[in-house]
Amino acid sequence: STGVFTGPRLLEIGGGPIIMYVAAACTRFPEIIFSEYSEQSRQSVKCWIENDKHAFDWSHRIKYICTLEGNGDKWQERSENLRCSIKEIVHCDVHVDNPLAPNQYDPFDAIVTALCLEAACPDKASYSNAMRNVASLLKPGGVLFLCGVLNQSFYAVGANKYWTLSIDEVFIKSAMTDAGFIDIESSVIPAPNPDGNNVSDFGGLIYITAKKNGQNTIENESAHE
Repeated sequence: STGVFTGPRLLEIGGGPIIMYVAAACTRFPEIIFSEYSEQSRQSVKCWIENDKHAFDWSHRIKYICTLEGNGDKWQERSENLRCSIKEIVHCDVHVDNPLAPNQYDPFDAIVTALCLEAACPDKASYSNAMRNVASLLKPGGVLFLCGVLNQSFYAVGANKYWTLSIDEVFIKSAMTDAGFIDIESSVIPAPNPDGNNVSDFGGLIYITAKKNGQNTIENESAHE
């Protein structure tokens, strides 16, 4: 809402089957590339963009986001804005040097990734390498928005249990620094009930913004406009 972070192009890494993480970003970044490893998840997002009758209804979450911004009555306009802003839906794999291969793109102004790296990486070394691969897709001065889960080893969806890499705030920031990020700012929301939870053993959520070391392209471009 401050308008500090803006630019022409944003990439989502590991977006899953949902669109809520870019529903706010589309007001600041008119061109969005949505990337996800799972073909089924990519198809889910494509169905929503195409207004397919079988698509999941995200109106409740978009209304909520717009209400937080003070524009709750404009959620339908936001939905169409988001559909127009997502220009491509592509495969990604954070474990390869170019996570978007075989696609090639100019470096992005911003990247958003949420609940992805700790689910995709089996150990801390692969997490750090994935962070470097993600950083390679950013312009110098570009911004990374990251949402992660702290100290989680599993989460359950119904009867299915999924394992994740348990990491803490210190490690995440260290991996980001090693990948060339600066101006790292974080906010942590503790888990409401970290003990005795059969759905997840997570300790909290962390939200981080950081800039790729180098000239701040986003600010420079905004100054010229």
